[in-house]
Amino acid sequence: MTVATPTIQLTTDSGDAADLITKSANLTFSTAATGVTRTYQINADQATSKYEVPPEDGDYAVLVTDTDSSGSSASASITFRLDTLDPTTPVVSLEDDTGDSNTDGITRYAYLSENASETGATRSYTLNGVASDSYVMPSLDASYVLVVKDTDAAGNAVSATLEFTLDTTLAAPTAALTLDSGDGADGITNAAGVSFSALTSGDIRSYTINDGEASSEFLTPTEEGTYKVVVIDTDTAGNTDTTTLVFEFDKTLTAPKAVLAVDSGESEEDRITNNAALSLNTQDDDATRTYTITLGNISSQYDEYIAPVVDGSYTVLVTDTDTAGNTDKVSASF
Repeated sequence: MTVATPTIQLTTDSGDAADLITKSANLTFSTAATGVTRTYQINADQATSKYEVPPEDGDYAVLVTDTDSSGSSASASITFRLDTLDPTTPVVSLEDDTGDSNTDGITRYAYLSENASETGATRSYTLNGVASDSYVMPSLDASYVLVVKDTDAAGNAVSATLEFTLDTTLAAPTAALTLDSGDGADGITNAAGVSFSALTSGDIRSYTINDGEASSEFLTPTEEGTYKVVVIDTDTAGNTDTTTLVFEFDKTLTAPKAVLAVDSGESEEDRITNNAALSLNTQDDDATRTYTITLGNISSQYDEYIAPVVDGSYTVLVTDTDTAGNTDKVSASF
């Protein structure tokens, strides 16, 4: 009588299919025929009537033998490796945590620093729920949760999680004269105040004036001169942007002077004359001068065409205005 050959296989080949590497040594056997005695032998040890699952990792050969009452027998065997040990835990971090500290998880570069996976293990990545065999660095500013998982040949797996925020953008600061008192947009002013764009909460701003030492406070210049103001904004991710404002601060103007050229009356101070010509000082190079005669029209000249020719009392208002908007006036009455 022929005894049917038993079958034997891993209940769960938890590694790659059919590689016979597993984290569970449970076996599945065919059912022994009636009247057949079955024995189990592990690694050539003493045969037993029951399969005892090996408790320790290692390589195993299991022989199953069915024997009938006449002594006829048939056998089957399986060789497998038991591995229940988790692989080395992945170690993953930002290559450059560019924020305020090395541990705040805010960065403008999403590069990773990671250890190598254990020999024979495969590494996978899940970024915000999307799985991949390799790390695909994100390009959009957002918060991310990255799970790095190592799985060995037996299917044992261990993972590490990294949470970070990618921030690659920063709005450039703006700076402008609070009062461009000259012609407008010429950068010449008699008031050196500067207006800046609002600073985003958490960002840091610094100022340099004429390439001097940076300061966290803008100190309005008090001395005349040409100034270069550089504004530097840095956000929590370490992004930096700047703007530069150059202006000329001019707060002085030579006052105009105007007297009768000839006071022809009884004295030189009675301001009674037969000649309405005025003696004037020279205005500053960047100043313009206007004349107003007794609340009349304003003129840029005072000559024989503008000077009074009809007898009467007159007041001439002389006004000088420079390119910075500084203004001074003097009047001559006669």
